[in-house]
Amino acid sequence: MSAIRIDRLSTMELLYSLESRDQSDRPQQLRRPQVGVFRRNPTQPDELPPVPPVIRSNMGLTLRNGFTLLELMVTLLLFSIILTVGVPTFREFTLTNQMATRVNALVSDLTYARNEAVKRNLRVTTCKSANPTAALASCASSGGWEQGRILFVDADANGQRDSDELLLRASQPFADGSTLRGNANVQDRVTYIGTGRVLGSNGSLIFCDARITNFSTDKSKARVVVISNTGRVRTEAGDGSTLTSCTPSS
Repeated sequence: MSAIRIDRLSTMELLYSLESRDQSDRPQQLRRPQVGVFRRNPTQPDELPPVPPVIRSNMGLTLRNGFTLLELMVTLLLFSIILTVGVPTFREFTLTNQMATRVNALVSDLTYARNEAVKRNLRVTTCKSANPTAALASCASSGGWEQGRILFVDADANGQRDSDELLLRASQPFADGSTLRGNANVQDRVTYIGTGRVLGSNGSLIFCDARITNFSTDKSKARVVVISNTGRVRTEAGDGSTLTSCTPSS
């Protein structure tokens, strides 16, 4: 009695061969899909399958991003603390820089006026002006230096700008309520002569802004420009000056 024995490997090969032939004989639409087999499209790069837009838990609940009430309250608290601390500090920083810029601009104008007076051997005057941007800008006899100023060659040495006198510089008025006032010696003008000296005796111009509400307690925030009768210019803090208010000539 003879028997044909087929081992397990031969059986699997036979089934695979029958399956492949069965698939090749069917139309493309009727072929059995091969589950778990990933075939690469040679015309496109390998890509990961798309991630579902919504992830659901085993309980069927939808997971969504957001804030809890506690998180929102903590965020608002931190934001209010930042505003409370940061806004006054930023305002102080801004006003300090603005005043420093204006002080440096005045020092630059006075230094330039002195140099021009020596170079031309003529009087050069810097005065407060209510119309510094006008074609015929002139000196003002009232108000403060904050309304604007002009720098001109005072050829006839009368302290006023005439229509035929050369305008060297002009500065815009302050638009934020800050003040710039001079004591009696420089209340209206500063005039340099050909030797580089200033007419008259020492004078002081003081800058004040919105931070100075009480001069006796806030004067350290003021800045003073001091002009010596030799023509030199220096600056100092308000608490180091002999001036006692933001309006020394009043």
